[in-house]
Amino acid sequence: MPKKDRRRGLLFLAEFSVLNGGRERMGNRMRMTIISASEADFYIRQGKYTLIDLRDPAAYREGHLKGAWNVPYEEFLRMEEKLDRNQKYLFYCDRGGSSLDVCRRLSRRGYHVVSMLGGMAAYRGRYLVK
Repeated sequence: MPKKDRRRGLLFLAEFSVLNGGRERMGNRMRMTIISASEADFYIRQGKYTLIDLRDPAAYREGHLKGAWNVPYEEFLRMEEKLDRNQKYLFYCDRGGSSLDVCRRLSRRGYHVVSMLGGMAAYRGRYLVK
């Protein structure tokens, strides 16, 4: 699939999820939440989520969310089974595609996950560390 078509597909998928309240459900149990970058501060402030930055280390050093662990996407795919199923996770990347992919994978396995739509490119909140 051409790169342009993949992006259009991701955008449609994200818009569909947001229009459905940002949640995917299996029965009555919420499995995944998609939030806008402007909502991220609320989730960070709660202190209940482990923040995971899926970008490469150079991008992480340029700026990341306070308290976030840097686990590049490719590494994460090899270690995802090590996550605690009782923990809540907030994932973000550069623009939102990788975090959406990871959250979909994990939500199917029963993890409570949040994906930040738009990623760091859209984030303008108060928890940015440079």
